[in-house]
Amino acid sequence: MRADAAIGFCSGETNALFAMGAWEDLGAIHSEIDERGVFTRALGGEMTAVRERWNLSEDEAVDWVTWRLRAGADEVRAALADESRAHLTIVNAPGDVVIAGDRAACQRGVDRLGVTPRDLGYNIAMHCPEAAQWSEPWRELHHRPTTAVDGVRFYTNAGLTSYAASADAAADALTGQAMTTVDFPALVERAWEDGVRIFIEHGPHDGCSQWISKTLGDREHLAIGLDRFGIDPLRPVSYTHLTLPTTPYV
Repeated sequence: MRADAAIGFCSGETNALFAMGAWEDLGAIHSEIDERGVFTRALGGEMTAVRERWNLSEDEAVDWVTWRLRAGADEVRAALADESRAHLTIVNAPGDVVIAGDRAACQRGVDRLGVTPRDLGYNIAMHCPEAAQWSEPWRELHHRPTTAVDGVRFYTNAGLTSYAASADAAADALTGQAMTTVDFPALVERAWEDGVRIFIEHGPHDGCSQWISKTLGDREHLAIGLDRFGIDPLRPVSYTHLTLPTTPYV
């Protein structure tokens, strides 16, 4: 299979650069992330970026939560409008979103919505203003030797657009998507408008495939998850080998 485009969901934008051959230093970037304490000190663990943003004293704790809600993005934004420490961080699909921030602030927003949150169990400050405290070192970390990939455009949540792989373009895209709300449906819409019709998901299970189909509805498309629970990864492809359209896929 030959891809004409690559779409990543959150950190999938980084994974796509490795998967498509634009980046090759996977072990190196993992080591640098660990050495800099990105997820143990700055954006997770001690959460120094959050503490700085909130002007907390040393004895004040950061009670950060990340919750998935079955609610529309616009109504969630309205419910959190007066909460400076709670944010809409990810829109997975219509009616399916993620919020994150201070527990009490998030709870007030949930109470206004009248929904029951699902705790996602990872407390990392991303896609929110608190992450922006760390934007410069994040870009530095993601400005890496990059090989152009002929014929492949990389889609990014940063600006809801695509780019040709280069060190500057990749660093800008990965920084932009990490510091702002992820709007996956809008990115899928952009890819569809550009002609993408076949989406082959390489990530864990088939969550993105379901979100893509929920976003596009009855418009022409095919979304296949290769890691569907309990099914050999090759079977989803074999099911559709007679009906695949000839338009670009990701």
